[in-house]
Amino acid sequence: MLSQDLARYVELQHRLGFKFRVQHTLLKSFVAFAERHDDRHVRAARVLEWARLAPSPQQRRNRLLTVRRFALALSAEDRLTLFGLLAATGMRISEALALQLYDVTADGLIIRQTKFQKSRLLPLHPTTRGALDRYLTARRRVGTLNSALFVSATGAPPAYSTVIAVFLRLTRVIGLRGEPGLRGPRIHDLRHTFAVRSLERCQNDRNAVGRHIVALSTYLGHAHVTDTYWYLQATPILMRQIAAAGEALHQGAVA
Repeated sequence: MLSQDLARYVELQHRLGFKFRVQHTLLKSFVAFAERHDDRHVRAARVLEWARLAPSPQQRRNRLLTVRRFALALSAEDRLTLFGLLAATGMRISEALALQLYDVTADGLIIRQTKFQKSRLLPLHPTTRGALDRYLTARRRVGTLNSALFVSATGAPPAYSTVIAVFLRLTRVIGLRGEPGLRGPRIHDLRHTFAVRSLERCQNDRNAVGRHIVALSTYLGHAHVTDTYWYLQATPILMRQIAAAGEALHQGAVA
């Protein structure tokens, strides 16, 4: 329901420190108007219809701008779910966009269209599964017949170029990238970061690391274990573990 979407949006604005009184009043009016027409998501025609009820051009403009920001926030929630899933699983963006509703199972996500034409199962952390379930609840309100897991407000799957553009815009907004043309995080870096963070959490033992690398390579869908090595890079945590292993080896202990 739009009223639930509005409650989340208002809570977010309050957490950010905004009073959000006038905007909240306007949005409550719009949501009530839209729900009287059984709308489950923001529709452009309904927004224009509601905005025309304002008594002056300036107030009509305020109504349009306020609902536009609300609609953009709802759209961003869906995109953030996609980016969050990439960060939490390390899957390729092409694999995420190819997911279908029937690929979401009780045991995890089934990746059917892989780079090397091999299917695999990705178990999900409970927090990741919870976020995905919340997205699925919101997705049902779109009312599309498309079976793709990730869809836009129009009910169609987002294009790869659109996802990349949104990612670049978000990373600029939060300060991770500079102006266009400057280097910064790529969406594929989420996959690299997942691999490194996974290894950081591994038990600092040669045999455990060996087993972990094999499991990580399978989870990432690599054809060979050696492909996974290219994803790894030095971090303070890994360097401390390597130093400790080297010290233990120097002292005659098992590294």
